[in-house]
Amino acid sequence: MRVTLKDVAAKAGVSCATVSICLNHHPVSRQIPEETRRRISRVVAELGYRPSAFARALSTGYSNLIGIDIREIFNSYFSHLAGFAIEEAAGYDFNVIVTQECGRSRCGSVLSGNMLDGMICCSGPPGRKPAKPCVLIDSERRGFNCVLHDISGAMKAAAEVMKQRGHKKICGIFDRAVSKAVKFTAEFREAGLVPELSGLPTSSRDDRLATVVQILKERPAALVINGHLTTRDLLRKLAAADNHYHPDIIPVCGFWNGELTDPHLPGVVVTDVRGIAVSAVRMLVENIRNHDIPPRIEFIPAKFYRNCELNSIPLTDPENEY
Repeated sequence: MRVTLKDVAAKAGVSCATVSICLNHHPVSRQIPEETRRRISRVVAELGYRPSAFARALSTGYSNLIGIDIREIFNSYFSHLAGFAIEEAAGYDFNVIVTQECGRSRCGSVLSGNMLDGMICCSGPPGRKPAKPCVLIDSERRGFNCVLHDISGAMKAAAEVMKQRGHKKICGIFDRAVSKAVKFTAEFREAGLVPELSGLPTSSRDDRLATVVQILKERPAALVINGHLTTRDLLRKLAAADNHYHPDIIPVCGFWNGELTDPHLPGVVVTDVRGIAVSAVRMLVENIRNHDIPPRIEFIPAKFYRNCELNSIPLTDPENEY
């Protein structure tokens, strides 16, 4: 026989309303004595009670479902980001629905048109602010909660390395990662170098390959590239090419599996993809449970590793599957 909310309330010696308030983390639950909350938790575990998601949504207006909107599920960075978000959300008793490349056109409608309590957007900000809580990753917009990669310190170190190698002009390729492009430009300019941003996109696989072809045509001497996959494809093309062109490349990676090793990689900037996911989920859950929290920005620091330190970079995927 299925255990009900009434069964839990009866054994815990409290009302059904009290059990519901505690299990749904309602703000009023803070007024319930801690000993009572612990007793309810013990009874829930003893009886094996599993609340109905549909009943909870109807009675509370919350589904305990959040979404994460990514650009490409097969992109190692985004797949790991989604995986870390799912792990973190489970700790808050939330489930996660993954959507792909909703971006400006659909993110708002996804939030308003289904039972999601909120959403994490990695593919760019929605065209208008959704009615439900929303957290932007690597995009900054007034009135939104934002989690940004802080690559300032890493870019400062990268600029010094490029300077030591005799470079003056550095080509930067950052696709839609605007906040990273801004930090790249500022830190390289501060180091006395000439940063030049390329408008070439690197988001989809076709765009990445087109970017690689364009790089081979223009033959820049030094590059800072956002993305593990673009850098990997460029290194493969360079290895197969029958010429002497090989630029110094510093990739900005959110995913690391040890694949990018090359004498012409003077270093790599590694962003904290797990830290980004943890921060975004925490921020979203806080805003779902308390709508009075004002929007804020959190910065997750990246780290620069020199070529000789690449073996010490923690693997994003411990199994090194890719």
